[in-house]
Amino acid sequence: MGSSRTMGETVIPALATGGTAARAIRRLMEVGDASRRSYARRLGLGRSDYLALSYIYCEGPIQPRDLGSRLGLGSGTLTPLLDRLEQRGYAARTNHPADRRRLLIVMTPAGKAVMDDAFAEFDGIVDAALDEIGAGVGLAEFARLLEQLSGALALRTGPIGSPDTSAAAAQGA
Repeated sequence: MGSSRTMGETVIPALATGGTAARAIRRLMEVGDASRRSYARRLGLGRSDYLALSYIYCEGPIQPRDLGSRLGLGSGTLTPLLDRLEQRGYAARTNHPADRRRLLIVMTPAGKAVMDDAFAEFDGIVDAALDEIGAGVGLAEFARLLEQLSGALALRTGPIGSPDTSAAAAQGA
């Protein structure tokens, strides 16, 4: 472990020196979360509402239990969230075409329009940032690389906290 500095009586732990990629990805996630909060505020939504809307936008119609699972929300929290999205006109609950006992959450035209705008605006910001830092890749290539990296990392790490990764961590892998 790194050395510590003292400031008066307070001990301040030394900053981590490893995990360069993990720290960079953590920072990128923080920026993404701040962006989501900003878009949510502009739409008059909560952060979870906006995140739910982005799942519906990116993945298409989704069953409430699957959306709740993605968001880590139970039905008692998810139902009011869906009520808010419906009241705003961004999403709707409809019967599943193959089984009328199940519901699907679908994006409305108004929801699609606001998400089209938000995603296009963010793409413009990323494109300008790539240009500013001289990344040497355009937006489409950058997105492709991120998708490939995400897929490759998912194959190697699995879901965080899954029995496979917990067992591997316990064995020092």
